[in-house]
Amino acid sequence: MSDPEPDAIFRQRIICLVDDELRPFVSIATGSELDAIGSKYDRFRTGVPLKGLGAEGSHSRSEAIRRLVEEALKAKRS
Repeated sequence: MSDPEPDAIFRQRIICLVDDELRPFVSIATGSELDAIGSKYDRFRTGVPLKGLGAEGSHSRSEAIRRLVEEALKAKRS
């Protein structure tokens, strides 16, 4: 498996894709939080499994960011 793409590089790749209301979350997200946001836009970090990634940040923070991303995407579709 290749080396994981660092947060800073992955963040640069996805920040231009996300909706304006999600950009603040992308700028502070780390590890699995960035993976969750990127996956919503079909962008994935090279060499990093998305499931079971016990990376930086607390689980509750990751879940909160995931919920915010999903709510923003649902609102956009409505």
